[in-house]
Amino acid sequence: MNKNTPIGRRGSLSRSSLHVSPAMKGGTLPQPLKLDDAIIVNWSYFETIKGDKIADICVKHVANTRSTEDLNARNLSDLDDLHVQQREYCYAQLVDGKLHVLEGWRRTNQAKLKQCDLTYLVTEDELSYADWLKVVKKLSEKKPHSPRDQGLLP
Repeated sequence: MNKNTPIGRRGSLSRSSLHVSPAMKGGTLPQPLKLDDAIIVNWSYFETIKGDKIADICVKHVANTRSTEDLNARNLSDLDDLHVQQREYCYAQLVDGKLHVLEGWRRTNQAKLKQCDLTYLVTEDELSYADWLKVVKKLSEKKPHSPRDQGLLP
């Protein structure tokens, strides 16, 4: 066990209180994220947050070091089609009834601007701040998103 104080506790937000995307409903949860034998993040469920609720429910996780000052409509323009297609879900930790965004803060901000729904893969795990930093770094690594980028299509 960690000697550090864990971050996270289950709050009033629950999987039954939010809309779950049909695309993610019944979908298989990914395997736990295992950084080493001591740091394992288990994914609990998918949540799709309605566009008009994102600002109330989603906050940036303390371990997410993404700058927020530079997030505006102009430099989020590469995400203009987010209301049409979400290429990858965002990652969040449920803490005190809020989704603390571990990865996907730019998409979360664009969804706020566009008022479009966004799907999160949620964990209820509790880790130390130092461990969450490692998790955020791992989740933020560049990886292919589309089937074409993954080499599944010609």
